[in-house]
Amino acid sequence: AIDYFKQGKVGFLKDFGANALGYFKELQKLVPTAEISYLFLEDSNGIVRGDSFGSGYWWLNAITSAAAGKEEKIVEFLDYLLSDEGWEICTYGPEGVTWNWDASGERVINPEEYAKMKAAKNHFTQVRRNNDPDFFLSIDLTEEEKKNARTWVIKAIEHAVVSLDYGYMPKAASTSAYIDYQNKLDNTITKVILGDASIEDFNKALSDWYNNGGTEYVKEMNEYIASREK
Repeated sequence: AIDYFKQGKVGFLKDFGANALGYFKELQKLVPTAEISYLFLEDSNGIVRGDSFGSGYWWLNAITSAAAGKEEKIVEFLDYLLSDEGWEICTYGPEGVTWNWDASGERVINPEEYAKMKAAKNHFTQVRRNNDPDFFLSIDLTEEEKKNARTWVIKAIEHAVVSLDYGYMPKAASTSAYIDYQNKLDNTITKVILGDASIEDFNKALSDWYNNGGTEYVKEMNEYIASREK
């Protein structure tokens, strides 16, 4: 879907707001007159919600036993990274290396040095400011583009509804039958979206999914969700 959007073959894409402008800039290379809007839809009750999902940890910081006696200094360092000065370095890198100010007071990025920094560290830092939209924005966006993207990201954060599974994977999902029929269901959904399969094909694939591990999957997932609610 992303490739089709970049190529101008489709005009609608479901994705996170911070990613949308990157795809759009690729599209503009082919269609310079293209425009983009980020849509938030109300349900029948006039409520705006966005879906989300639990994916476990992307990364985490751990103070190990080898750091005994240094815990306070480590936390002070992490606090510094979240300060205005530290976060500036985390986001853009050091002045004079990855970027400089130009005569008009605009920040100018050194693409080669910034690429080295980006390759060396995942998201440039081991911390992030809670709900800070700039964490998700590419630094090569113009200020006007960043302004729009910030609005999109903030709205996405405010309206996200975290899924109840928190990334939990039931044991039923590890069986060969479930994996096979989950793949068949996913492929059928894709074909329906592309117009190569019917809703009846989807209903058949869903029924087969339930009969080959799906029922047990739902049972185990509901039990897990109930245990968290307690």
